[in-house]
Amino acid sequence: KNAGYTFDLKNHNFLGKCKEYANKFAIVRNGSKGRFVYIAQGVLRAKGFYYGDLDGDAGTITETAIIAYQRSKGLTPDGDCGANTWYSLFN
Repeated sequence: KNAGYTFDLKNHNFLGKCKEYANKFAIVRNGSKGRFVYIAQGVLRAKGFYYGDLDGDAGTITETAIIAYQRSKGLTPDGDCGANTWYSLFN
């Protein structure tokens, strides 16, 4: 909030950037670490798919949550949070 930004799942500017860069810089998969993992975990938790720690470290729990989410939305259940999964998460 100090930076003048509020995290909002319907923020279309954020959605556009996620989709644009997802397959280059923001793929979240088992073994990934960092801010995009943390964001994926948080959004998956908000949607009822992730129950692990919000730790920015993608392991089996994160991968399982991504696959469950992908199946629920008719996406290819590959366990990778790439452009199509990011797009779905923020739509």
